Amino acid sequence: MAIPVIMPKQGQSVESCIISQWFKKKGENVKAGEPLFSYETDKASFEEEAKADGILLEIFYGEGDEAPVLCNVAVIGEVGEPVEEFRPDGSIAAIAAPVPPAPPPSPTLSVIPAYTKIRVSPRARAIAEKKGVNLATVKGTGPNGRIIARDLESSVSLPSGEGRGGASECEVKKLTNIRKLIAKASTSRCRAARN
Repeated sequence: MAIPVIMPKQGQSVESCIISQWFKKKGENVKAGEPLFSYETDKASFEEEAKADGILLEIFYGEGDEAPVLCNVAVIGEVGEPVEEFRPDGSIAAIAAPVPPAPPPSPTLSVIPAYTKIRVSPRARAIAEKKGVNLATVKGTGPNGRIIARDLESSVSLPSGEGRGGASECEVKKLTNIRKLIAKASTSRCRAARN
């Protein structure tokens, strides 16, 4: 019999958690007690273990998704068992008929009005000038939509390390919620100290 995997509640004030990593993939065998996925609140990280043996039939929330506490995030069972009844939103039709992805915008249509200021870091501007990249066609992922070197690296193939201060081997990772809180607290203390 299929059983749901539920996002645990970690404290009275926690209403949702972010899934940071799945250790098992859909269709893989799972044994009770094995780590299934890791998740984090705004203050700590945890690992959830499988409560039963079986196969990971379905995953409802992917890595980086925010899942409400006490909500079904996956289903463990045997091959062929139905999982629709365990879907967190209860919408079987929405899952069965996926929405086709929107076509990518045509580069000829990306026109920025003259009054719009393009926010770009000095390093990104230098890379764009060197590579001949039109900044109006690049979507910024920095603060307030600012174009940073990383945005140009993803849209233009740059030699390894260019735009990252010359580092030949570097890995960019998303900040965990804990790191975001530490950064927010640090910057607010710095601002308070300046005033």
